[in-house]
Amino acid sequence: MQELASDINTIHGSRYLPLLGIVPVLHLLMFFERGTIRFLQIVIAASQAFVLFFVMFSRLSGVWMVAGLALWIAGRVAVSMIRKPRGARMMASRAIVPGTLVSFVLAALIVFPKFALDPQYLKQDETEYRTFWHHLLVAANFNPARQEVVGVSSDLQGVDDMIAYLLFEREIASRGEDLSQYLIDDETNWPQRTTHRRFDYKWGLYDGVVKDVFLRLVAEHPVYVLQSVFFYEPLAIVTQFFSGQFVPPAGALVVVAVATAICAFALGGADVAGSAALAWAALMFFAMSFLPGLASGVMPLRLVEFAFLVYAGSSLLVALFLRRVIRAAVGQPKASNLDMGWR
Repeated sequence: MQELASDINTIHGSRYLPLLGIVPVLHLLMFFERGTIRFLQIVIAASQAFVLFFVMFSRLSGVWMVAGLALWIAGRVAVSMIRKPRGARMMASRAIVPGTLVSFVLAALIVFPKFALDPQYLKQDETEYRTFWHHLLVAANFNPARQEVVGVSSDLQGVDDMIAYLLFEREIASRGEDLSQYLIDDETNWPQRTTHRRFDYKWGLYDGVVKDVFLRLVAEHPVYVLQSVFFYEPLAIVTQFFSGQFVPPAGALVVVAVATAICAFALGGADVAGSAALAWAALMFFAMSFLPGLASGVMPLRLVEFAFLVYAGSSLLVALFLRRVIRAAVGQPKASNLDMGWR
C-alpha cells in the first residue's frame, strides 16, 4: 500500500482525478485513427471532450494527456504531408473533429475560469495560481547533493514542499523584505488554508519569487539541475514503480484476465487496423506520463497514470495476441497489412 497522507491515500481523492481523463483521451485517439466520421460518433466524442475538460479543470496536473493528444494529431498530419502528400488531405480531414475538440478543451481551460469563477478566487494575492515555479524548484532539488549546493537539509524528502518554502524565505530575507507582506491579509482564518500561518502565502507573489530562485539555480548550477531531473528522478520512478506498491491484488488480476479474454474473443473476427500507429501513440503517452513526476518531484501519486497505462497497454497486447491465436484456430485468413502498418 502507498504510505501517503490521509487526504490522498484513497482512489476517490481529488489527486487521482486525472485517471478519469485517460479513457476520454484514448477514445479521441481511436476516433482519429479510425478515420470514420458519423454523427453519433461526433456526439459521443464531444461528450468525452466535456468529461476531459471537467477532469482537467478539476485537476490540471493531467493536462499532459490533452497536450499529448494534440501533439499526436498534429504530428500525424505533418508526417503525412511529408511522406505521403497525396494522403495528407485525407489525414487532415480525419483530424478536423478530434483536433477541434482538443482545441476546445484547451481554450476552455483558459477562458472558462475568467467568467465562471468568483473574482475573489482570481485575485493574484489569493489563489489565482496553481503554483508552477514552486513545483519546478522542488523537482530541480530532487538531488542528494542538495545540502552542498543550496544549503537545504538532505534529510527532507525530495518531494517535500518545505524545500521550496525554505528557499523562498531565504530569498526574501536576502532582499530585506518581511514575510508578512507575502502572507494573506485574513489572518484569523489561516487554519482553513494551511498548516501554519507561516505558510499562508499570497500564492501569486510567492510563485514570482520562487521563479527567480529557480532560474538563478539553473543558471548557476545547470549540471546539478540536469542530474536531478534526468537521473535522480527517473531512478526514483523506476525504484518506486517496481517496489511492489503498484502490484494489484490477486482478485483484481483475475478480473483483468477475464476482461482481457472477453476482449480477445470480441476482437476475434474484427479487423484492427492501424496497430503500428497506435503502438507509437502508446509509446509517446508512456513517455509523457512521466512529466507529472519529473516536473514536480517523484512520489507514488504522480505515477498512477503511468501505472494505469502500463497495465492497460499490457492487457491490450495480450488481447491482440489472443485474437491472433483465435483467428488461427478458427481458420480465418491472416490479417491485412494494415493490421500492422500505418493507416
